[in-house]
Amino acid sequence: MPVHPNAKNMREEHIALAPVFHSPAVARCCKAWNRAFKAHREGGTNPVSIYLRANEAYREAMPPLSSPQNLCDFIACVAHGVTVRAICDIQAAALLQAAGVASRAFKLVANTANTAASRADQRKNKISGCETVDWDFTALKTTAYPEEPLAKPPQFAPKLA
Repeated sequence: MPVHPNAKNMREEHIALAPVFHSPAVARCCKAWNRAFKAHREGGTNPVSIYLRANEAYREAMPPLSSPQNLCDFIACVAHGVTVRAICDIQAAALLQAAGVASRAFKLVANTANTAASRADQRKNKISGCETVDWDFTALKTTAYPEEPLAKPPQFAPKLA
């Protein structure tokens, strides 16, 4: 494939991670961007397309939103991608919105698990409706009243319009 004429005159591009900011996920995204950029530049791709393909590679290397740790890494990758212009602002907003949804889902799952466990631990008596009370009602004698309909329904005064 012939080298695009403008690709020869392009300056060498490389995105890297600052040494003080050590994140394996962000480093993986940077490596993916650099590999794609180099491969497309050497392949003679149009210079505009080179950046588009490299940016796609960066986003594809981001971790999936499958755990709280991956969520933090995903957000770090988005933030770094915006900083080095591998991710545009519109894409970043959508990606961060997805991260927010995932975060709420993780919190919901954690709260549901904690609530179910705490309800089982807190239930000390077996009378329905008294789960939140710490008193012991098991020794009390209960009386069941039959449900009978009211003999005469109550009369209400009509509304005056």
